[in-house]
Amino acid sequence: MAAQYIRTHSFMNHVAKMLSLQQAQRKQISFEGRMVTGMFVGMADTGEVMNHVTRFWPFARQRLESDYDWTVFHNSRSRKLLTSDDPCQWNSATGGVIVPIDLDLALVGRIVQNGQQPRFRHAIASPELVAEVNRAIVKGCNSCVYGHTDTPDLRRFMEKNYVKRDIMLAGRGFSNNGKPIEPEEIERLMKNLERLRAKERERETGVS
Repeated sequence: MAAQYIRTHSFMNHVAKMLSLQQAQRKQISFEGRMVTGMFVGMADTGEVMNHVTRFWPFARQRLESDYDWTVFHNSRSRKLLTSDDPCQWNSATGGVIVPIDLDLALVGRIVQNGQQPRFRHAIASPELVAEVNRAIVKGCNSCVYGHTDTPDLRRFMEKNYVKRDIMLAGRGFSNNGKPIEPEEIERLMKNLERLRAKERERETGVS
């Protein structure tokens, strides 16, 4: 389970964001005729990301074995479980882990309460649990969700629960030649941003 999670797109992007922020450059630059201070984030290197993942593996394994209750939920309902291109989802607010295994199986991990021992069990999935798993999968997908059928209800469910990533807050990911952002790229980004702002003002003026 730990080996699966730390190799997922979401976790590796989380690591890449952390590494990129550590290398971020804070600069004073000219923007729309005045000097402002900005933080510019480059791309993390894939090798650095994988090195961090390797170092994190023993800790992740120990935590998931000692601090979690694990339940395999069996779903016999007509509403099947979904999966995605990033199927192992971790809830940063609760620490919970959700992994759909099949249309009718899902592995769910919850942090054990103080004084309790971790356990592994099987249970029947309630309608609420199926909805919880499917919401987490749609919300946390990278770009694709997979289901057993395509229906209007499923499309509405996906539209309601999908969360589009904010590129300005999500970090810039990682690549095989990742490196801190260069001054020339900073200049290009700022010029593009100025052009976009100018177009927005033009549209607002036209509407008003």
